[in-house]
Amino acid sequence: MPRRSSSGLGRTDVDAARQRGQALRVQSRELEEDLGRVTSEWQAILDWFPNWPHPDMPVGSGEEDNVEECAWIPGGGYLDASQLGKGTHSAPLMPQGPPHADDPAFVPRDHGDLGPGLGIDTLQGCC
Repeated sequence: MPRRSSSGLGRTDVDAARQRGQALRVQSRELEEDLGRVTSEWQAILDWFPNWPHPDMPVGSGEEDNVEECAWIPGGGYLDASQLGKGTHSAPLMPQGPPHADDPAFVPRDHGDLGPGLGIDTLQGCC
């Protein structure tokens, strides 16, 4: 039944409108199931493909060969492109302590070490 004719159906024939509503709910459930199946099949296909690097990605043997694209320094903003390099080239320019800590004796901890003390699993999403 076209939408336009079913929109006024409740005013003219309540039982027909109720039946139309039930039919639409059934159709909606069937479409949701179809979508779930197709999505699952599509994801299985995508999972088969490797994560291809971009063609402009430079070839390297490890992290030390990674080219720095940009670096942001807390309190200083983004570094100029002339200050960037490979690997951890810009690391010495980073603050030695966290900029938000008032206590100079503050020692930051890795996020993975914070969870157990808080009773939560912080490593689950990492690996």
